[in-house]
Amino acid sequence: MIDSGDKNNDGKDDVDEFLILEEEYKKQFEKNPEYSYDSKTGIMKWNDGEFEATLSISRDHGRIYLMLRKSVNK
Repeated sequence: MIDSGDKNNDGKDDVDEFLILEEEYKKQFEKNPEYSYDSKTGIMKWNDGEFEATLSISRDHGRIYLMLRKSVNK
């Protein structure tokens, strides 16, 4: 997990600090196969081996959700 830090030392990440995380995650995953990012919705998708990954950036309440999906069929 990437930590944006607490630049103003108020004990919580601010919205502008949270945007640092968004940029770092884009840099980290943009080279993966089938990478896509929708800046309006904050949804990032890519393939990672056998997994389909979806990272959802919820700016309004400062949370990041990661979903990994793998087919059960071989």
